[in-house]
Amino acid sequence: MGLASKKFLPLLATLFTGALNDNFFKSALVVLLTYRLADELPVRADILVTLASGIFILPFFLFSAVAGQLADKCDKAMIARRVKLVEIFLLMLGAAGFYLAQPIILLTVLFGLGVHSAFFGPVKYAVLPQHIPSQYLLMANGLVEAGTFIAIVLGTILGGALILQPLGIVIVSSLMIAFAAAGYWCSRFIPPAPGQMPDLVIHYNIFTQSWQMLKNTCRDPAQRMLVLLISWFWLVGAVYLGQMPNFVKINLNADEKVLTFLLAAFSLGIGIGSVAAGVWRRADHEHVKMFLGAAGMFCFGLMVFFFAQNTQEIETLSTFIESIAGWQIFVCLMGLAVSAGLFVVPLYTQLQRAADPAYIARVIAGLNVVSALFMVIGALGSAFLLKSGLTAAGIYHVLAWANGVLLLGLLVFRPRTE
Repeated sequence: MGLASKKFLPLLATLFTGALNDNFFKSALVVLLTYRLADELPVRADILVTLASGIFILPFFLFSAVAGQLADKCDKAMIARRVKLVEIFLLMLGAAGFYLAQPIILLTVLFGLGVHSAFFGPVKYAVLPQHIPSQYLLMANGLVEAGTFIAIVLGTILGGALILQPLGIVIVSSLMIAFAAAGYWCSRFIPPAPGQMPDLVIHYNIFTQSWQMLKNTCRDPAQRMLVLLISWFWLVGAVYLGQMPNFVKINLNADEKVLTFLLAAFSLGIGIGSVAAGVWRRADHEHVKMFLGAAGMFCFGLMVFFFAQNTQEIETLSTFIESIAGWQIFVCLMGLAVSAGLFVVPLYTQLQRAADPAYIARVIAGLNVVSALFMVIGALGSAFLLKSGLTAAGIYHVLAWANGVLLLGLLVFRPRTE
């Protein structure tokens, strides 16, 4: 089978370890700043934590244009190996930052990991059409999305849980370097994937090239619609994951074990939906999956808000599991996440098929820029709504209705995405 081959598994393992490590380091950094170094910092910890999110996303705006050009010109497997090798040295520096308790070093490493992700992003999606037969491309994208979200949540949980433990800095430092080494080892088994434009001249002016890349990415109406819909998925995922701690603590009045449980459930739901979209292979049903996914995000989002109004008895994981309201929240969050996975995977597959093979890496790089912009908009919008007096449940309520508008638009206008 195509997905059990040596062409796909090394890539999947490489991207999984990368997403795991990014979020493992970021989570450990945020928890360390918040709970251990807060009194020693020259600025407020919450400001630094907010700055950390921006520092990680900034490289996607700065370097995606160059990354896309390199991936269209050079062998993508070679780029993956070099990027993963740099990651090892970055995290060695990160280990020194943890040991010395130096936020400047740690934030510099976080920026470096953002650069690492910006250069690896075009590779992981652009290489799939070169290595995976067309009949397996949908399932490959499903597994990539499932692996990415599981790695994000697993890294977030592990980093936050381990860093404050006895010998936590030693454990976290050792694990993140080991994850990076494992990622580099896996990348060595990715087969060659020659660039489609070997004579391409790389332009390094990040501003003019970023603007040109975005214009080229969004020039075709169908391709532009795919980019916007995929970016909306990332906004939805970022808002739900970003507001989950506030939702659990304030709206559910529950502890960190409930948070871990719901984060794991959300990532599992994304994985189930992504794999389901891959198993459901009929090409003429891809619009059906997109509509069902949007409908699920709308309906389950409304139910999450509704059931969150009756959770006074929830405090611990045991009472959460024993309560009807707890299971209602769990099922609705799982349903929303499954719907999101079902929604996005066909979109990635259509984009890969629609893009000119000679420009596909730059199209993916342009998508990464737009997705990063959407996630920033989601974070700023959430901050504004919190400042306006809404809780996390209220933000989920607003986002559910926004998904309803999306569903209505898809039903009324039936956008051409292929």
